[in-house]
Amino acid sequence: MFETDKWAFSGVDGQISLHKWQKTMDLITGLFSAPSGYIVQATSKGYRVVIRNNEGGSSFETNPILPPQTPLFCRHVAETNNILYVNDASNNDAWNTLPEVVEDGVES
Repeated sequence: MFETDKWAFSGVDGQISLHKWQKTMDLITGLFSAPSGYIVQATSKGYRVVIRNNEGGSSFETNPILPPQTPLFCRHVAETNNILYVNDASNNDAWNTLPEVVEDGVES
């Protein structure tokens, strides 16, 4: 079981295959023709992009820690513990300044 406030994938314990997660992320972004895709971990220290798709552009690199106040779609999910679907993000004042929207072209 994972400790929720420790960074995932920081140790080599043989339980998690980054290669399999990478292949999964690349497959999902390809199937949905998404400009970018991420697996992001949230802790009290902030957010960390653990996996990002290999194809196309991406405004976030893997491993840097983003401060807890960083505006992110996943921050909303982590703080509300609820699902989130945003349609037409570039025309939505709550989301149209996020790097994913401005730099990567994420719309929903």
